[in-house]
Amino acid sequence: MRNVSEPRARPIDSPRGMADGPAATPAPPPQDAARALRTATALLPAAATLSLSFEAGGFFAGPTAVAAVALAGALVAWLVLGPTRTRAPSRALWCALGGATVLAAWTLLSWTWSDAPWRAVREADRVLLYLLALALFAWLDLDRRLLRVVVLSIAAAAVVVCAAAAGSVLAPELLDVRYVSSTPGLAYPLTYANALGFVAVVGVLLCSGCACSPAEPRVARVLSAAALPLLATTLALSLSRGALVAAAVGLATVLLLGRRALSRSAVVVLAPPTVVAGVVAFTTDSLYDRGARDAGAVDAGPVPLVLGACCLAAGLLLAVVAARPPRTRSGRSGRRRRAGVAAAVPALLVGGMVAGVPAQVERQLDALEQRPRTFVRGEDPRSHLTDQSANGRLEFWRVALEEFRRAPLHGAGAGTYELSWDRERPNATDVRDAHSLYAEMLGELGVVGVGLVLLTLGSLLVGVVRRAGRSDGMLHATVAGALIAWGVAAGVDWLWEMPAASLPVLALAGGALSCAGGAPDARHRARWPRLVAAVGLCVVVVLAPVRVARSQSHLDEAVAALRRGDCDAARQAAGAADGALPSRPEPTEVLGLCELRQDRPRAAEVHLREALEDDPRSWRLRYHLAVARAAAGRDPRAAARAALERNPREPVTRLAVTLFTRAQGPAGWRAAARVTRTLLPPK
Repeated sequence: MRNVSEPRARPIDSPRGMADGPAATPAPPPQDAARALRTATALLPAAATLSLSFEAGGFFAGPTAVAAVALAGALVAWLVLGPTRTRAPSRALWCALGGATVLAAWTLLSWTWSDAPWRAVREADRVLLYLLALALFAWLDLDRRLLRVVVLSIAAAAVVVCAAAAGSVLAPELLDVRYVSSTPGLAYPLTYANALGFVAVVGVLLCSGCACSPAEPRVARVLSAAALPLLATTLALSLSRGALVAAAVGLATVLLLGRRALSRSAVVVLAPPTVVAGVVAFTTDSLYDRGARDAGAVDAGPVPLVLGACCLAAGLLLAVVAARPPRTRSGRSGRRRRAGVAAAVPALLVGGMVAGVPAQVERQLDALEQRPRTFVRGEDPRSHLTDQSANGRLEFWRVALEEFRRAPLHGAGAGTYELSWDRERPNATDVRDAHSLYAEMLGELGVVGVGLVLLTLGSLLVGVVRRAGRSDGMLHATVAGALIAWGVAAGVDWLWEMPAASLPVLALAGGALSCAGGAPDARHRARWPRLVAAVGLCVVVVLAPVRVARSQSHLDEAVAALRRGDCDAARQAAGAADGALPSRPEPTEVLGLCELRQDRPRAAEVHLREALEDDPRSWRLRYHLAVARAAAGRDPRAAARAALERNPREPVTRLAVTLFTRAQGPAGWRAAARVTRTLLPPK
């Protein structure tokens, strides 16, 4: 007779075993397959960072959309194929996810008051990319090993980018890169020196944390140490003041939060070769010959040899330090150290007052009001680091704050800062972003937008710092340092618009908080709700990036065809771009320019008016409309004046207004239209 308490044996793979029971759940995938899938997914942010770095930092819409599609696909694959037993995300990560989700929705909604749907879609697509990076780790359920994989892979991506950047100057015969830079510092491959400098900062922070942590694998520590001189060299060549300040703040954060797990011997032996490499690169005059650099013929002098020696020395010294057993620290030494710090702070304050630091600070603040300097050929670019002005940033921020005062709740609309600057700029400098995430969010999305940004970043920062305080390792302290450094740099440079510089930091923060999640669920979750959620995510969320990527690809083809004079190919590609994303004005503008070039100005006017419906504040579209009307012998003066009102310091519009005003009648307008020039649509 069977014991009633004995459980019945029911094979899961038998038809009867699967049919019996109220809610039979399929078995989870094998442990090895789940681990491999989790590891591959954890490497994706590093791969996206590396790819975006060689696509102008991801600034343009196409690469950003492709990266968003890739992250969304990885998230869908994990939700469908991953194990059903998961770890609940931490509260801080939930808050960050909520803030980023509402920010993406608010950004997209802003087209209702900006009347520029494409600009809102483009900005929302970038927010979606960052949201997907956070969501990927919210459900990835990282452990300490996988968090180490994320940190080291992103550090490796930063090293590769910096190696390519430094190699374009130090070894032009091996890496033949021809580019013309408009900035004093090295900008390849991101095309923006401040973004390249911050990628180097991320590499410095992550490699320093790994090299100085006795808990990390010895091979990883040695390789990280050997990479530090290369990263310092790239940071020096970028001549980025914001990146240098961010590096100092980030390193101070890592040293403070990770002091319990820090190897002081590693810090001591790594500082000299790293500093020497950076100083030698900065003081070598031939590296800053912009003409030779743009032509790919730089005389690197002894810098490659010194850099190689510093990398080798850093790796060998760290190997020696890593081979020594760690020493225990007594509580008495900690008390003495805290007492020394407490005594040093008042002494520094008194010494600063005596040395006249307040007066020097006041002079620096007065210097910030100076207009930005224009660097010309033959001038030493390194003077940029000692320039006391804010390089025009106060004017950039003033324009953003003026838009905030006009509409403090919701701002002028996502992506419209460029239009505001064109209208309000005090000089002829062309700017597309406010060089500050916080000022630009105030101007474009109002107090709601900047509040959502602060909620997202603040939740990440609080969660990571709390985790670093409870952890004995350096991983979370390193991530906290990178996040704080990014918050500082994003306040003075346009890093938010460069996913290659922002995506790795947000991915690191999401990974650190995923590793800090709660206990795993005691039961398996049914797979079909996750499948439904994955399909919904694929249909709703991925739809916009896919359409943006398709539209951008066709638009690039259309602009290239227009540039070489092939209007038939330009029309075909522009039609495909418009079909992929009808709210975008650039494809319709390409059609109008093609009609204008083939002497069909009335058809061009129809297309340009249609494009203006999607971007009514664009001065460029109104300028082209004026040219089309003049070519047709119709009065262009109202359209030309409207373009000038929207960009009063643009030489093209000022010339057009002068020519069209002096012309007499249709024949004069046609003659004036022939001497004006058309502009290619921006990417």
